[in-house]
Amino acid sequence: MWFTETPWPPMAICVAAAVLLAAAWYQNRRAVWLFGSLVALVATGGIWVVEQQIVTEPERVEQLVVEMVTAFQQQDIDRTLSYFAENNERDRGLLKGAIKIVHVHDDLQIRDVTVALTSGATRAVSRFRANATIEVPHYTGHQPSRWEITWEKIAGDWKIIRVTRLDPLTGEEKGILQAQ
Repeated sequence: MWFTETPWPPMAICVAAAVLLAAAWYQNRRAVWLFGSLVALVATGGIWVVEQQIVTEPERVEQLVVEMVTAFQQQDIDRTLSYFAENNERDRGLLKGAIKIVHVHDDLQIRDVTVALTSGATRAVSRFRANATIEVPHYTGHQPSRWEITWEKIAGDWKIIRVTRLDPLTGEEKGILQAQ
């Protein structure tokens, strides 16, 4: 497990150390300071490479959010349903109905994704905004939306156990099919 969610803080420390060591070398021209500066710069690159290889659980859930929303946009019912727990009949039923009547255009943007792990890292709550032009019977227009999805780790895979639609401005819970 990586010690930060983002590589930037440790990379910034290494760059700062490289600059300070280079300044020390400039003052007294001792090779040890220049060598230290180069080591700090190499460490910066190393941190970047390592961070790209490590995927934390919140990052994994964030990726699943994007994949699931994209599957819905592409109206791939089987792939979309594969993200839901088998016993989540309520949301699976709503999804089956919604995917037949809602068409999401290509301007879909997923923003402000946050993921919080709970219950000893066996549950995750993701919140995000999805904005797009949608078509439903008798309406076409740009629609902002905000969602909260509760995931549970089942047999090693993250599965959706609850979907909650939120008001885009207040964050209060709304009905999934309730008009804006």
